[in-house]
Amino acid sequence: MKKGVIIGVSLFVSVIVFCCLLALVIGLAVGLSKNSDNDEDNNNEITISFSKTEGFLGNPLKGFGMWYGSGNTAKLPLSLQYVRLELNKVLVGENIVNLDYLESILERIKEMKTQAIIRLVLDSPSESSFIPTYIQNKIEMYDYDGASGAGKSPNYNNEYLLTQLEYLFKELGNKFDGDPRIGFWQLGTYGHWGEWHTTYITDKSKKPTDETLDRIMDMALNNFKITMCEVRVPETRSQTRGIGFYHDMLGNSDHDAYMDKLINTYNVSDRWKTYSFGGEEDPTQQSTRFESDTKTQKFLNDTIHYHASWALSNWFFGRTQDWIQTHSEWVERRNKAERLLGYNYYATEGTIIKNSNSIEIKITIANDGVAPFYYHWKIHYGLLDPITFEVQQEEESTNDIYGILPLTNKSFSYTLNKIDESQSNLTVALRIPSGVNSYLLLSNTQQREDGWLLFK
Repeated sequence: MKKGVIIGVSLFVSVIVFCCLLALVIGLAVGLSKNSDNDEDNNNEITISFSKTEGFLGNPLKGFGMWYGSGNTAKLPLSLQYVRLELNKVLVGENIVNLDYLESILERIKEMKTQAIIRLVLDSPSESSFIPTYIQNKIEMYDYDGASGAGKSPNYNNEYLLTQLEYLFKELGNKFDGDPRIGFWQLGTYGHWGEWHTTYITDKSKKPTDETLDRIMDMALNNFKITMCEVRVPETRSQTRGIGFYHDMLGNSDHDAYMDKLINTYNVSDRWKTYSFGGEEDPTQQSTRFESDTKTQKFLNDTIHYHASWALSNWFFGRTQDWIQTHSEWVERRNKAERLLGYNYYATEGTIIKNSNSIEIKITIANDGVAPFYYHWKIHYGLLDPITFEVQQEEESTNDIYGILPLTNKSFSYTLNKIDESQSNLTVALRIPSGVNSYLLLSNTQQREDGWLLFK
């Protein structure tokens, strides 16, 4: 009896031990399986820490620009060209426009992978009038007081002139609003050199009325709703309308003080956050601006103060390659100033998550420049051959780089779908095309000059 009990207890204990061992084995197996799954998941997610570098010269819609047609002797990096659009070149008869003239200019600018800054000019005291003859024959034209030149200033209040200008702007807007070849449209139109003043017309009765100036500004803004518009000075009408500014004597202390007074008077100190600020480096100082650290600092301070995105600096583009090589310190200071102008976008971190038939991409882009980027350009994501960098796949996303303010960042995500096994080893990349065969380059070591930022 005792022996039977002992045998029974032994069998019971054996069963218990066997069950425990079986449970342990199963648990280990499940655990190993889970760990294996986790390892596989971890292998499918890759985190990228992008390395920052100094900004690229010639990035779109920022930096130093030149006058169209003046020549870039040393083939310097360039993204912007200024076009003075004379009225009689495009308005050639009553309700007759010649937009082919501007079209041909824009095509040449695009061929150079640059974009245009356009200002319509009617009135230039030192030159012949740009008012079409058929209009001059129907309106009052005024002699300049104290200025040489064969031209005359028009009566800006004349109804016939205004209706012809309105017709022109309607045609210009229909064809060119949102055209990627145009970076900025400067209102011009009114005043000497399109600078919104008539200094050389001293008779106040010959000055334009507020109603006229409202009308001139609105004919531009009502027809250019996508293209970024700028006007020479802050004043009553520009205070209440969505428009940026251009400062034609940037770096000149007296003119800077005047611009500051207007900015403060009309409370537009934050306008740069949504509308661009550009201008021209004081022409009398362009040849000496960067000859010392002190003079350079004045320009850097102005750039920060105005949050300027671009500045015409035509003198420098006329230098020869020999001059560039023998003035290395001057050029280095200028390059520092150019990099400070406008936005400076760079990637901080990214993630790639590879699934069975898709790749999820995440990236954060920061801005440590002085201004945002003002257009709604879209990020393209792609897959490249890891050796030749040939594009195997490219898709435009809805990710929009517009408006990242200085010292802020924005995160984006996008999924490339229908990825097969043969594509799993390709290099993930992104690029931001301009519409004129150039690219916005991020300030990272992983950024290639062909536009692609590599996730590696």
